[in-house]
This record gives sequence, C-alpha cells and structure tokens, in this order.
Amino acid sequence: MFKQAGWNSINIIHPNVVISKDAKLGEGILIECGCLITPNPIIGNNVVVNTGSQVNHDSIIEDHVYIASGVVLSGGVKIGENTLLNDGVIVTLGKIVGKNSLIGAGAVVTKNMEDNVVAYGKPAKVIRFNMG
Repeated sequence: MFKQAGWNSINIIHPNVVISKDAKLGEGILIECGCLITPNPIIGNNVVVNTGSQVNHDSIIEDHVYIASGVVLSGGVKIGENTLLNDGVIVTLGKIVGKNSLIGAGAVVTKNMEDNVVAYGKPAKVIRFNMG
C-alpha cells in the first residue's frame, strides 16, 4: 500500500544490535535492543525482532512476522509469513514454522509445523488449526 503511494518503509535497528554484514533485510523492519543476527539470514518486510532474540545462520523469516523477546532461531530455520513467535520460543536447527501460525510462549519447536497452526509446549505440539 505504501509503495503504491510512493512511500518507502524505513528500518529501525537499535544501536545495541549485532547484525552480520551479509544479512539481507527487507523494508519496514524493527530490530530491538540486544538482538543477534548471525551470517546469511534473510529477513522479509514488516518483521519485528524483539529484545534479546537471536536469528542464527541461514535462517529465513518471511514477511509480516512478529518475534517476541528472547526467541532463539537455531539456524537454517524458516518462519512463514504472518506468524507470531511468543516470548522465549526456541526453534531448533533446520525446522520450519508454517505461515499464519502462532507458537506459544516458551515452546520448543523440534519438528516442522504446518501452516495455520497454534502450537505450544516442550516440545511444541499442535493444539488447533488457526483458520483465521
């Protein structure tokens, strides 16, 4: 919508953030204090990475994702568009969280999650499908 009006979204990155030089960042992102972004990530448009979260090597975060405080994406992780990862979520190495999903606070994702799910627990289990 903003692009159609001729406006560009800006990125807001706290000065106390470590971001790899080869990170590919979309538009309209917010990266809060104390975050760590390691080599080769792709972060889409309109993404929030909240305080103290980590996006480790080769991870992909699609558009319109909200990552709450203290989240760890272990590396090679893919997070689908329109997804919410609540406080303290850990997504283990190479796992996929599908689009339009919600992962509850403190969950540990140890297997791939389909699109449109609500999941929580240690390990994370699908509680219901999120049909909008």
